[in-house]
Amino acid sequence: MKVYLVVGSSGESLQQVLEKDGSIEVVYWANSIEDAFMHLLSNDVDFDVLLLMDQGIGASIESFVKTLSDFKELVDNVLPQIQFKFITKEPQYSDVFKRAVSQNPHFQVHLVDKVKIPVSFLKEICLGKKNTTLENTVLLSEQAQPQKRKSWLSFKKTSISSVRTSQSESEGHLPMKHERVKSAQEILPASLSGNLNRVIAVTGHRSSGITGTVSNLATEASLRGFTVIVLDLDLIYRGINLYFSKFGEEVDLNPELACSLIKCLLKPDSYSMNTCLINDNLYVSSLAYSVDRHDKILEHVNPKRLIALVSVLKTKFNLVMLDIPLEILGQNKELLLHVDSIGLCLNNSLYSILNTERTVHGVLDKDDLLLFKMKSKLILTKYVDTITHQGKALLPEVTSKILSSVSDTFDNCLACAGIVPFSKDFDQQIDTGRKLCSVSQDYRTCYAGILNNLL
Repeated sequence: MKVYLVVGSSGESLQQVLEKDGSIEVVYWANSIEDAFMHLLSNDVDFDVLLLMDQGIGASIESFVKTLSDFKELVDNVLPQIQFKFITKEPQYSDVFKRAVSQNPHFQVHLVDKVKIPVSFLKEICLGKKNTTLENTVLLSEQAQPQKRKSWLSFKKTSISSVRTSQSESEGHLPMKHERVKSAQEILPASLSGNLNRVIAVTGHRSSGITGTVSNLATEASLRGFTVIVLDLDLIYRGINLYFSKFGEEVDLNPELACSLIKCLLKPDSYSMNTCLINDNLYVSSLAYSVDRHDKILEHVNPKRLIALVSVLKTKFNLVMLDIPLEILGQNKELLLHVDSIGLCLNNSLYSILNTERTVHGVLDKDDLLLFKMKSKLILTKYVDTITHQGKALLPEVTSKILSSVSDTFDNCLACAGIVPFSKDFDQQIDTGRKLCSVSQDYRTCYAGILNNLL
């Protein structure tokens, strides 16, 4: 049985479990239903079943309905041999699906009320072994009728323009197998491409762009061939969940992953089982939103355990990246000795400069501050080159000079690791899942420079 998956960014892990016994071959997986439709318009793919799950609905309900209508036409006219099967936990999605496909015999919806959907259930649905008269399953028609097949080319000509206008962005699709990512040895200087083991902390005041910076630096490093693990130490907001939505999707499939960070802290050597694999080189350890911020398990987060975990991970990965706001860093000051470099995020605005100075002064004492400054470089996020102060443009060197002059906290100017120019897409990364370094060569150059300077 050849299956085409539309299951969000968890496609790779789901492919592995579905193919385990050899009864199913996953021919391709797409992040969203919109991505799948565009891919099928451009490629002649041989498959029997398209399996859609909730994680593959990456846009609004309106876009979902529109794409289902497009799929209905595609199946009727070009792919009459396939079955479109939708497994959902949401009654609303089920109702929308049934209305959109209008009793089309090629389409099935299975409404499931379980928190974790068993893999055996998914296999039975794909293989057509599941009893479709069960209460939680709706079969839209008993038997598919043969359809007259239109030419692939003519269908694409009438469909592709309308799809492009309605398609919304979802998390970046996985590159095709033949696409090649350059290795670290090809991009980095020779002095940095050998046996690299570094711990990089990215910090700053709230809203300074910490998590967006960590996400892009980690993604860029992984694309260069480095093995990277991100530890989300922002126990309150847990923004890594937004930038790497695959973590949440994996938690849906495996609820035990919700306490990933805690399990790694309790047993550092278990990181391979208690982290989420984002791509071949990038792992994430965080807490799911389902973990209450006042839960007693958070008491396990302490300096001693953090140091032990970081020490183990440093021997296993090229880069250990910490998403750690200033107040969290202040609560775990002992980490400073075990961090190789610190990226201090701020914006080139007087508000951000003052906020940074006050926060650092409030969470670090004199001895810790000395170590902090020695290891820190500025990262100017959401940089706007037209901002001025007292008639001077807030260029990187001017921003650093003002930071050092507002009090004795920063008595010397900090070097700047790089700037990230302001973009309306910066905050939209959490909605689209597309990292700036992955969609723009200019931004990739920015993050590459910052990464090199922190290394």
